[in-house]
Amino acid sequence: MRPSSIIPPPSKHSSVLVGIGQQQKGSWLLRAGRDCSLGRAGGKLLRLNDPRGRQPCCTLTNTGRSLLIQKRDPAVELSVGPARVDRAELPLDGRFRLAGQLVYFRQVRNDDGNELLPGMVGRADSIRRLAKMVRQVAQFEVPALVLGESGTGKELVARALHVIGPRARMPFVVVNAAELSSSLGRSALFGHVRGAYTGADRARQGAFRQADGGTLFLDEIAELTPELQAHLLRVVEQGCAVAVGGDKRHRVDVRLVAATCKPLHELVEAGRFRLDLYQRLAVHTLRVPPLRQRRCDVPLIAQRLMDQAPWLGYHLTANALDSLAHHEFRGNVRELRNLLAQAVLFSDEHHVINAEAIERAVAEVAPLRARRSVDLLQFLQRSGGNVSVAARLAGMPRSTFRDRLDKARRRHLPYQAIATSSAPSAMLAA
Repeated sequence: MRPSSIIPPPSKHSSVLVGIGQQQKGSWLLRAGRDCSLGRAGGKLLRLNDPRGRQPCCTLTNTGRSLLIQKRDPAVELSVGPARVDRAELPLDGRFRLAGQLVYFRQVRNDDGNELLPGMVGRADSIRRLAKMVRQVAQFEVPALVLGESGTGKELVARALHVIGPRARMPFVVVNAAELSSSLGRSALFGHVRGAYTGADRARQGAFRQADGGTLFLDEIAELTPELQAHLLRVVEQGCAVAVGGDKRHRVDVRLVAATCKPLHELVEAGRFRLDLYQRLAVHTLRVPPLRQRRCDVPLIAQRLMDQAPWLGYHLTANALDSLAHHEFRGNVRELRNLLAQAVLFSDEHHVINAEAIERAVAEVAPLRARRSVDLLQFLQRSGGNVSVAARLAGMPRSTFRDRLDKARRRHLPYQAIATSSAPSAMLAA
């Protein structure tokens, strides 16, 4: 379970790209309303992902209109131009010197036309309909159920419900139900008192009390054990949580958002998930469309990912974007993210990612698929005889696909008949 976090309301103002040193290596995007900490390690200045683990030198806050710089270590020198300062508020383009190193920052315009929800971009009708529903549902503080394939962004939808809703400034707590065992799951959700069981040397609040006043996101809800389903139902109905080993009822005010990639209604019919709990969770049901149903959004999502670490400073060519748009992405946005991470390894010395780098990355990270000759011929038939499109559908480089087709032809398989088939292209049918 991840710790709770405070998420500010969304802003339509610009983000800031921050980099350290002349080369600005390790740059990162600081969005409006967010802050970050800088610290030192080994004589170098760096961003602290977890400021609790090391003394920060200063904090940066992007207000959306200016950058606030606050020195945290009195022994470190902070200067803006010739002046030494402890605190400064600067326009969203500039630089300052901290601990002898320059820190650069510049404004990055948000693409408000394509950003449908915080962190979610798209043009497809299906994702626009989802965004409209999310904005409506966010205003109601009743439970919501988010359905969708793995990697489609269900947690992103849950965070959007929180961020644009009335609880935006309260905690957002994430719990993966698949990680909760029957024995320790109650403690993770509802907490325990000291001495409740062997090893419980201190009291624990639990996710419900951590999220009090905010939102609790239960991911992979279908994996919840029957025992925990019963306990969860009781808390949802009564609005009270009792810690393991205790008898005190703690009142909790939590908006519950659950998600799963499994057909929950079928699990209910099969007796594997409680009907009464399902009815409590599915007050509002939101379905996230798979990426293959909105291929026009692939270039948008890819470009948005390129504005984040570790892709900052890399550039996708037009033919690389075209290659991505033709990929099937059975793993959805998660597979796209992994593919781009792999494509970085095949980029040129100027950090340019072209179609060849994408195809090599596809061969490295694409899910294992059937590679029998019959399967290759089926891809070719689906592409209307277009070898390049068929190779993309199969998730392999064009040259590799053609070599395997040649082997299939030598085995006297009906290669020519399928290659000349008038079947419509799979891309046109999508």
